Amino acid sequence: MKRQVISKEEFIKNLDTNFLFEDSPSIALCVSGGVDSVALVLLMKQWIKIRNGKLIILHFNHKIRIDSSNDAKFVKKFARSMNIDSFFFEWEGKIPSKAIMNEARNQRYEKFFQFCKNKKIIHLMTAHHSDDNFETFIMRKKRPGTTVGLLSIPLKRTSDDLVILRPLINYPKEKLIATCKHYKVGWVNDSSNSNFIFERPRIRKEISRLDPVQIKNLKN
Repeated sequence: MKRQVISKEEFIKNLDTNFLFEDSPSIALCVSGGVDSVALVLLMKQWIKIRNGKLIILHFNHKIRIDSSNDAKFVKKFARSMNIDSFFFEWEGKIPSKAIMNEARNQRYEKFFQFCKNKKIIHLMTAHHSDDNFETFIMRKKRPGTTVGLLSIPLKRTSDDLVILRPLINYPKEKLIATCKHYKVGWVNDSSNSNFIFERPRIRKEISRLDPVQIKNLKN
């Protein structure tokens, strides 16, 4: 398991190779409380000290699950333990009967973008990893008549003067789990990840049934 842990040196090399930052950067992190975003905070906490910068945690309560407020409580406690400022946002308006996840994502980014603009933050990080990337590729590939986005989730993109960075995009989820376990830090498990009403859990189950050769062929 130790071999799976993302080391401080490896992560620093990843950031320095793929991204450019201002001096003493202020960076906002999208944190759901899941293992991926918790790993991102742990790794960025080490890096930000070297750059003499500041981290800010942003959390969005989508209110889709009855227990979603527990995620916010966890993130608040976690942020406090890491000595990082945190800000919390909630779904506004009626939850739609269709495309719930898409609307939740739109609201989350809208609120986070506005926050960053108000605070003059130019970098926003998400914790998307390689498993997310492959799932997104399969989801988009299944949609008839579309070739847009088949490259899946980009390492970085710019939107309205805000640079969205995904430093974990080339790491598998198992490495993020190993990293959190190494630092003895827990996380929350989102029950919607196993709710087959939503497309991504269905795709995830489909991928789990494939053998390594089939997965390799799909990736190629």
